[in-house]
Amino acid sequence: MYDRFEHEQQIMKCWNVVDDLKDLQEFVLETDLSKDQIFNILMGMSEMYQHRFDKLFRTFEASIRDNPNFHKRTDSPRPNRYSSWDGKQDWEELPDPPF
Repeated sequence: MYDRFEHEQQIMKCWNVVDDLKDLQEFVLETDLSKDQIFNILMGMSEMYQHRFDKLFRTFEASIRDNPNFHKRTDSPRPNRYSSWDGKQDWEELPDPPF
């Protein structure tokens, strides 16, 4: 069973893609790599992140399946901002533009 904290850890691991791309950018600029070498590095990164995002989604699905209250926030005192929404579109009350 996965909990919210495991899910958060999986999300944080996926954010590593930004740092990895910055590292790759520096590596490519500092070395004399061929297009094939760069392509192979990018393909490897693509496979790795595909695996990480798949794992993240499986963790998310398991968290929802195993914990029906997973989506509810318990740390916020403010009410749901849509709880009093009557269905009327706010933009219907806007005046016409002056042009």
